[in-house]
Amino acid sequence: MLRFTYSKTTDINDGKPWSAGDDAELANEVACGATPALAAALLCRAGSVDDVRQRAAELGLKWWRDD
Repeated sequence: MLRFTYSKTTDINDGKPWSAGDDAELANEVACGATPALAAALLCRAGSVDDVRQRAAELGLKWWRDD
C-alpha cells in the first residue's frame, strides 16, 4: 500500500468550485469517519480545511470527529 505524502503541490483544488464528484467524495469521507483535515488532504484541499468544513455543513454532513 502506498502512503500519502502531503505537499503543497497536492492542493490543486484549493479555492476551486465544488463539483458533484467532490461532494460525493466528501460525503464518502465523512461517512467513513475521516476528520476534516484528512478529508481535505484527500480532496487536494488541505490548504482550505475550513472550506471543507463549510461545504460539509452546506451538504448537511456530520463529522464523527472534528479534529
